[in-house]
Amino acid sequence: MVVKATIRLDKMPHLMAIIRQLKKRKIAVGIFDSKNASKAYKMEYGDPTNKPGPIPPRPFMRRAIQNMPTVKVSFIELWAKGVKNSLNEVGLQFVDVIKKSIDDAKFWAMPLRPYTVRKKGHDEPLKDTLEMYNSIKVLIK
Repeated sequence: MVVKATIRLDKMPHLMAIIRQLKKRKIAVGIFDSKNASKAYKMEYGDPTNKPGPIPPRPFMRRAIQNMPTVKVSFIELWAKGVKNSLNEVGLQFVDVIKKSIDDAKFWAMPLRPYTVRKKGHDEPLKDTLEMYNSIKVLIK
Protein backbone atom coordinates (compact mmCIF):
# COMPACT_ATOMS: atom_id res chain seq x y z
CA MET A 1 0.00 0.00 0.00
CA VAL A 2 1.33 3.43 -0.97
CA VAL A 3 0.15 6.52 0.81
CA LYS A 4 0.63 9.90 -0.79
CA ALA A 5 0.57 13.12 1.15
CA THR A 6 0.58 16.57 -0.29
CA ILE A 7 1.68 19.49 1.80
CA ARG A 8 0.30 22.77 0.60
CA LEU A 9 2.52 25.52 1.90
CA ASP A 10 0.04 28.13 0.70
CA LYS A 11 -2.27 26.82 3.43
CA MET A 12 0.39 27.47 6.09
CA PRO A 13 0.98 31.23 6.15
CA HIS A 14 2.99 31.17 9.39
CA LEU A 15 5.36 28.57 7.99
CA MET A 16 5.79 30.56 4.78
CA ALA A 17 6.51 33.72 6.79
CA ILE A 18 9.24 31.90 8.73
CA ILE A 19 10.78 30.54 5.54
CA ARG A 20 10.83 34.05 4.02
CA GLN A 21 12.52 35.42 7.15
CA LEU A 22 15.12 32.64 7.12
CA LYS A 23 16.00 33.36 3.50
CA LYS A 24 16.78 36.97 4.45
CA ARG A 25 18.99 36.14 7.45
CA LYS A 26 22.60 35.04 7.81
CA ILE A 27 24.54 34.03 10.89
CA ALA A 28 28.10 35.30 11.17
CA VAL A 29 30.26 34.10 14.04
CA GLY A 30 33.77 35.36 14.64
CA ILE A 31 35.89 38.28 15.73
CA PHE A 32 34.67 41.46 14.10
CA ASP A 33 36.71 44.26 15.66
CA SER A 34 39.91 44.95 13.72
CA LYS A 35 42.32 44.87 16.69
CA ASN A 36 41.28 41.42 17.87
CA ALA A 37 40.72 40.13 14.32
CA SER A 38 44.34 41.02 13.55
CA LYS A 39 45.52 39.22 16.70
CA ALA A 40 43.37 36.19 15.85
CA TYR A 41 44.83 36.07 12.34
CA LYS A 42 48.35 36.05 13.80
CA MET A 43 47.42 33.28 16.20
CA GLU A 44 45.63 31.25 13.52
CA TYR A 45 48.38 31.39 10.87
CA GLY A 46 51.44 32.32 12.93
CA ASP A 47 53.83 35.20 12.47
CA PRO A 48 57.39 34.27 11.51
CA THR A 49 58.49 37.93 11.67
CA ASN A 50 57.38 38.53 15.27
CA LYS A 51 60.02 39.91 17.66
CA PRO A 52 61.50 38.62 19.96
CA GLY A 53 60.63 35.31 18.28
CA PRO A 54 58.31 33.79 15.71
CA ILE A 55 54.75 32.85 16.63
CA PRO A 56 53.83 29.36 15.40
CA PRO A 57 50.40 28.75 13.88
CA ARG A 58 47.75 27.83 16.43
CA PRO A 59 44.71 27.21 14.19
CA PHE A 60 41.94 27.53 16.77
CA MET A 61 39.36 28.75 14.26
CA ARG A 62 39.99 26.04 11.66
CA ARG A 63 39.96 23.46 14.45
CA ALA A 64 36.62 24.83 15.67
CA ILE A 65 35.15 24.68 12.16
CA GLN A 66 36.11 21.00 11.93
CA ASN A 67 34.27 20.39 15.22
CA MET A 68 31.13 22.39 14.48
CA PRO A 69 28.05 20.41 15.41
CA THR A 70 25.04 19.97 13.18
CA VAL A 71 22.37 22.16 14.67
CA LYS A 72 18.71 21.51 14.08
CA VAL A 73 16.05 24.06 14.86
CA SER A 74 12.40 23.14 14.66
CA PHE A 75 9.85 25.32 12.93
CA ILE A 76 7.89 25.37 16.18
CA GLU A 77 10.92 26.82 17.97
CA LEU A 78 11.42 29.36 15.18
CA TRP A 79 7.79 30.37 15.43
CA ALA A 80 7.75 30.50 19.25
CA LYS A 81 11.04 32.34 19.79
CA GLY A 82 11.21 34.23 16.54
CA VAL A 83 13.71 33.75 13.74
CA LYS A 84 16.29 36.25 14.98
CA ASN A 85 16.33 34.89 18.55
CA SER A 86 16.53 31.29 17.33
CA LEU A 87 19.39 32.09 14.95
CA ASN A 88 21.19 33.95 17.73
CA GLU A 89 20.96 30.82 19.92
CA VAL A 90 22.44 28.76 17.08
CA GLY A 91 25.23 31.31 16.69
CA LEU A 92 25.98 31.20 20.42
CA GLN A 93 26.47 27.43 20.13
CA PHE A 94 29.09 28.11 17.46
CA VAL A 95 30.75 30.73 19.68
CA ASP A 96 31.02 28.07 22.39
CA VAL A 97 32.74 25.68 19.97
CA ILE A 98 35.32 28.34 19.05
CA LYS A 99 35.93 29.18 22.71
CA LYS A 100 36.31 25.47 23.53
CA SER A 101 38.97 25.23 20.83
CA ILE A 102 40.86 28.03 22.59
CA ASP A 103 40.24 26.49 26.03
CA ASP A 104 41.69 23.17 24.83
CA ALA A 105 44.68 24.73 23.04
CA LYS A 106 47.04 23.66 25.82
CA PHE A 107 46.46 20.06 24.70
CA TRP A 108 46.76 20.48 20.92
CA ALA A 109 48.69 23.66 20.12
CA MET A 110 52.41 24.23 19.98
CA PRO A 111 53.53 25.02 23.55
CA LEU A 112 54.54 28.53 24.48
CA ARG A 113 58.22 29.41 24.60
CA PRO A 114 59.73 29.80 28.11
CA TYR A 115 60.12 33.55 27.47
CA THR A 116 56.39 33.85 26.72
CA VAL A 117 55.42 31.80 29.78
CA ARG A 118 57.51 34.09 32.01
CA LYS A 119 56.03 37.20 30.38
CA LYS A 120 52.39 35.99 30.60
CA GLY A 121 52.71 34.23 33.94
CA HIS A 122 51.02 31.07 32.62
CA ASP A 123 51.49 28.48 29.90
CA GLU A 124 48.10 28.59 28.17
CA PRO A 125 48.33 29.35 24.44
CA LEU A 126 45.84 31.80 22.94
CA LYS A 127 44.93 33.24 26.34
CA ASP A 128 46.75 36.40 27.25
CA THR A 129 44.38 39.15 28.33
CA LEU A 130 41.25 37.22 27.20
CA GLU A 131 40.39 40.25 25.05
CA MET A 132 40.44 38.19 21.84
CA TYR A 133 38.55 35.33 23.56
CA ASN A 134 35.81 37.66 24.81
CA SER A 135 35.48 39.36 21.42
CA ILE A 136 34.08 36.24 19.70
CA LYS A 137 30.54 37.26 18.80
CA VAL A 138 27.44 36.40 16.79
CA LEU A 139 26.03 38.77 14.18
CA ILE A 140 22.63 38.10 12.68
CA LYS A 141 22.33 39.86 9.35
